[in-house]
Amino acid sequence: EQVLETLELLSRLCRRDILHNGQLSSYIQYFDFFTIHAQRKSVAIVANACAIVNNSDFGTIEDLFLTLKLIFVNCTDQTIVSRLLDTLYGICGGIKDVNMLESLFTTEIAQHLIKLISNNDTALDGKLKCLDILALIVSHCPKIAHTILKSPNLSTTLEKCLYQYGKNSNASLHETIMFVPKNLLNSISRFLVLLFPPEIEQILTVKNTNF
Repeated sequence: EQVLETLELLSRLCRRDILHNGQLSSYIQYFDFFTIHAQRKSVAIVANACAIVNNSDFGTIEDLFLTLKLIFVNCTDQTIVSRLLDTLYGICGGIKDVNMLESLFTTEIAQHLIKLISNNDTALDGKLKCLDILALIVSHCPKIAHTILKSPNLSTTLEKCLYQYGKNSNASLHETIMFVPKNLLNSISRFLVLLFPPEIEQILTVKNTNF
């Protein structure tokens, strides 16, 4: 654990060296056998390194994702989840190639991000991170965006997220929205705008406009 603590401190200052040494996945390779403290440190190392990734690091990130994806969809510790979200945000923000992103960010990851948004245990900061990641994914990956758009639970999930801030469990949605943090409403709106495909010829708009 002392080694991981030292490496975590170094990763804040020498993240490029840790990213480019080709052993990034080794920090979480034995994640399940670590204590919770060691798990948090190992994920923090990865998160710090992934803050500066770009397309040239795809091989390293692809290898990392073999383990990272399993940890992400199964982890319940909120401290670790928060750093995993930092990791995913750094990756989807740094890698611009559509094919690379679609090979990394599977439907399973996207669905888990959506699930976290509606989870009562997820703090506001975590919800915002999830929405930021989803916004980046759907803006670059049409296939994943199409899959999310077809999800039958998307609207229910977003409503559940909003109703967590209501003052009355029986209140209507428009009454509840008054109490939802503005930054959360902005993030949800941005995600939805990017999720829906652009209406190039504006056929639907013309057909539904009443003069």
